[in-house]
Amino acid sequence: MPNLHRTGVIALCLAGLAWTARPAGGAEEVLEVTFKAGAETPYVELLATYLELAPPRRGAPVRTWRFRPGARGDARSYARLFGALPTVASVHPAPGPIPTPAPWLEGELLVKLRDDVPAERVQAFHAAQGVRVVSVISGIGVAHLAWSHGASVPEMMKRYQDSGLFGYVEPNRRVSIPEPPAGAELSPRDLSIRLRPGHDPAMLARVLGVRLVATASPDVATLRTRAEVSPRTLEAILPLCPAVQEVLPTTSPVW
Repeated sequence: MPNLHRTGVIALCLAGLAWTARPAGGAEEVLEVTFKAGAETPYVELLATYLELAPPRRGAPVRTWRFRPGARGDARSYARLFGALPTVASVHPAPGPIPTPAPWLEGELLVKLRDDVPAERVQAFHAAQGVRVVSVISGIGVAHLAWSHGASVPEMMKRYQDSGLFGYVEPNRRVSIPEPPAGAELSPRDLSIRLRPGHDPAMLARVLGVRLVATASPDVATLRTRAEVSPRTLEAILPLCPAVQEVLPTTSPVW
């Protein structure tokens, strides 16, 4: 079993008050987590403390505990987290599918400028659409555009295509370019994170049952997931851990 530290006992006691309150709307979300043999009561309670959850309550059958979701996600998000732990046998309700991010960067386009279209017309069109030119690749006449008014990429693509002012219009697509940690062998199962001050990356790795590959600085670490847990799942559950400030990006735009 992971050797979780025993700090935060006062927080564990105070969090018991959360069981007396219901979420807004009166609906009570509870997870039933069945642990594998060997996960004893102290481990389960300290796991809840580490994740900043209300103290769990025993359920049925044996080794089943009832948890309320924390403030960082809904019941299915926490079900995904518990389901990824090596100490857990099953979770109810079952975690839902992980949302698939768009294959492009929101609020950005790449457009091919046409030699036969005056620059003044192009600039006026950009201004009318609330778009700014980030940069232009000299020699091939491709402009990198950006906007912040909330219009979707497909909507802006249609506006630009319908204008007839550009040779082509494309989204700024994501391409995976993982950065290998210094001195470590790159793996597609690696994710880098930034930790909140005072948190130990080795403790986080033990709790999640993953490997600590490298620490680039006291607050930046690289984790490698187990074969049973996909990198997408690890990326989805890390923000639920209070120790994690952010998951560092592993994708870059084509631009």
